[in-house]
Amino acid sequence: MSKRRPPKALLPFLIWDTVWKLIAIRRAVQLKQYKMIPVLALANTAGILPIAYVLRNRGAEAPGEPEATEAGFETEPA
Repeated sequence: MSKRRPPKALLPFLIWDTVWKLIAIRRAVQLKQYKMIPVLALANTAGILPIAYVLRNRGAEAPGEPEATEAGFETEPA
């Protein structure tokens, strides 16, 4: 029996999907949305669901994160 391997043309798509899934899962952990992790990990959508999740939550702040000024530095308590 010979082992069948996926065509090499699929490799860029697999990498693309994996990278976006990892980015989305990392963001879900930061926002403490733990129920989204299995959804994002198991979704086989060529990156569409993870990309949509990241774009939808790009402006959200993670709980417990200090606010940042426009320069990107933390604000000091008064």
